[in-house]
Amino acid sequence: MRQWLKTKSFEEQAQLWPPDSSRFRYKLRVIMATRYDNATDEEIIEQFEKAAREHGQATLAADPRTANARYKHMLKLYERLKARGMAAQRQLLSLFGSDDGYVRYWAAAQALEFDAKRAVPVLEEIFENNSGLLRFDARMTLKHWRKSRLRLE
Repeated sequence: MRQWLKTKSFEEQAQLWPPDSSRFRYKLRVIMATRYDNATDEEIIEQFEKAAREHGQATLAADPRTANARYKHMLKLYERLKARGMAAQRQLLSLFGSDDGYVRYWAAAQALEFDAKRAVPVLEEIFENNSGLLRFDARMTLKHWRKSRLRLE
């Protein structure tokens, strides 16, 4: 069985274990930790956008497990970009034009760290033109950032 598993892809192996099993979660962490070592900056940005969109959908669907997983994934992706330097981080600014409010929100929230002049207007626009949790998130992010209490971790 073990030898057979080594020949299968992660996706094929994942079907053998339920998503709530500890073995599946461990395998997923190992795969995710190494998945983006050889990825281009553009691929990481695409994955960040996808994770932000899925986080927003999970938040609206009141699915905290998925929302928390997508949040952790976004943080890891941002850490990869940050490790690659300012040019890689600045590629997040391209997400400011997204049609998805959560994508714009998460890109702007991370961009506060390195380009606040461009991030603050995006967060203010989200606050003014949206309702519900997205509006609240934008307001609280701006409030804490202005009081220098925002920690992006």
